[in-house]
This record gives sequence, structure tokens and C-alpha cells, in this order.
Amino acid sequence: MILGSVVTKNLAGSFVNKIVAMLATYADEEAGHKKLLKEISTIGDDAQLAQKDRPTYSALEKAHHKAYAQTAEALKQRLPGIRALAKHYNTLCAQLSDMKSRSAIYKNAVIPTPVVVDQLFDMGVDDIIWQDAGLDVEVEDNPPAWLADEKIQDGIKAMLMYE
Repeated sequence: MILGSVVTKNLAGSFVNKIVAMLATYADEEAGHKKLLKEISTIGDDAQLAQKDRPTYSALEKAHHKAYAQTAEALKQRLPGIRALAKHYNTLCAQLSDMKSRSAIYKNAVIPTPVVVDQLFDMGVDDIIWQDAGLDVEVEDNPPAWLADEKIQDGIKAMLMYE
């Protein structure tokens, strides 16, 4: 019975770790790109400074274009791998769901929610992927209502949207 929780933990944990690592790399590249863009925009706003310090402005502009091109290329190279990983994760979620319906795993095991591959890069802080539900090895007979009851989850989302 605990096997379901362990499988769920390993599946969700490894996927989340891989995605977080990939997104962190992307975020680091994006942060560098934004920093260069900010430096260029502050210099570019002051036309007199741009005229007086043209070599610096030109160097920053070249660095910006280079960083942008590198970021775009890095994302282009990583995107197929991230999508394949997300599809594999969704397949494993479906297998776990099937196992739960056949009573092959603990009946109260929390199955990770499949991710929407197209929305993977448009995540907010309250998206379902950041929920670490089911990653504990402890087996609870009565999980909390906010975790087990879909109606309560929908109500919470509605209240958050209302606010």
C-alpha cells in the first residue's frame, strides 16, 4: 500500500526537480538578458549620455543582442526535451491513475495532476505543478479536504479569482 505513495513521490519529485532545474537555467539566462536590457534602456533614455559615451552604449547594445540570441537558441534547444519530459510525466500520471482504479496502489494515494504541455512556460506561482501533494511517504486515512475534494479545490480557486 505504501508503494503507491513511494511511486508517486519518486515520479512527481523527479519530474518537478528536472523541470525546476530547466526553468532555473532558463530563468538565469532570462535574468541576464533583462539586466542587459535594463542597462541599455537606462542609457538609451538619456540621448546625451548615449552620444557622450557611445562606445559603452554600442558595447551594451551588442551584448544585449548576443544575450538575446543565446537565450533564444538555448530555449529552442531545450524545448523539445522539456516537452518530451512533460509528455512522459503525463503518461506516468495516467498509469498511476489506472493503477489506483484497479486498487493496485493505496486507495488514498494522491495522484499527481498531469501538466498542460502548451502552458508549461506560462505558469504562475499558484499553478498545480507547485503543489507537493502526495510527496510525503506518510499514509493518511483521511487526507485534508482541500487536497482530496475537487469541489473544495474549485471553490478555493474561485475565491482566489474573486479576490
